[in-house]
Amino acid sequence: MRGTLSTHANDRLRAYVQAHGDRSWTPAELTELARLRDAYLTARRAERANAA
Repeated sequence: MRGTLSTHANDRLRAYVQAHGDRSWTPAELTELARLRDAYLTARRAERANAA
């Protein structure tokens, strides 16, 4: 099941951005976007570390 954590994190990030649409980002939305991105990057790093 390699890639599962980052795949799910990426799916959540992608869904958040797609649901947002073309309107301007609020500070709260940018904070949530950063949180989701950090979750994705953390999952990718963990997967790479476990693969080594």
